[in-house]
Amino acid sequence: IHTDFVILNTQSEGDFNHNYSLKQIDISDYIGIPIYVAFVMESNGGNGWYIDDIDLSSAFTYVPDDNFENYLEASGMGDVTPFNNYVLTANINSITTLDVHNENISDLTGIEDFTDLEILRCEFNNLTSLDLSSNTALQQLHCYNNVLTSLDVSTNTALTLLYCYDNDLTTLDVSTNTSLTALKVQDNFLTTLDITTNTQLT
Repeated sequence: IHTDFVILNTQSEGDFNHNYSLKQIDISDYIGIPIYVAFVMESNGGNGWYIDDIDLSSAFTYVPDDNFENYLEASGMGDVTPFNNYVLTANINSITTLDVHNENISDLTGIEDFTDLEILRCEFNNLTSLDLSSNTALQQLHCYNNVLTSLDVSTNTALTLLYCYDNDLTTLDVSTNTSLTALKVQDNFLTTLDITTNTQLT
């Protein structure tokens, strides 16, 4: 064993009682530190033990933007440790409305774990990109007055409102957003916009 390694947990064949069982190890104290998982497979008296599945999951969401994290901490959605780049996933994954407009945010990484999000207001920030591919429940997106150069809403098929004006977009595909009833895209760099599938627009 490397002298710099710290052993967090060990399991022996006897701990499993020769039956399949779930073993959980809390490694939340080591957020941001590389974790190495090693297995030594041994046989004892003809009875081997086997590993069926490994799930290294975290109770935390990575939020690298200090202003975004600070907002979440101040709103009770953090992990009570300011500026550590993490918030508790359990505090955000059931949030349906998030308003972070005019918070001087440049990066919304972490938004992917807001899996129940229906309304997102992130206008008047400094966003250059926005990944909402995991926010499939999203119905309203207000992302105007940023510096977005691309915006992919192809997985956000529940969208009814999209306000993305005053950005730097050169292309926008809304073909899968057939529920749209409100769309504002002015003051971008769009040369064409196909809305033939958006029959509910008024």
